[in-house]
Amino acid sequence: MWPVTSICQTVTIWTVLLVTVDRYMAVCRPFDTRMRTVDRATKLFVGVVVAAILYNIPRFFERKVVVERNVCTGMVS
Repeated sequence: MWPVTSICQTVTIWTVLLVTVDRYMAVCRPFDTRMRTVDRATKLFVGVVVAAILYNIPRFFERKVVVERNVCTGMVS
């Protein structure tokens, strides 16, 4: 679960950044509409998702399950 939550958090943060840049462009350059299209926004969002997955791939390998057996009782904890 840890890697998936990290991917979701990364996507959320980078999406907020995309929306912030889009709003900045809308306020500072209101007549330059070719920069702000639905097709471009969709491509950027897909790029954010792919980049977040690639960025968080190492998280899938940083944890491992360790099974320890109690010497006295022989039970697995």
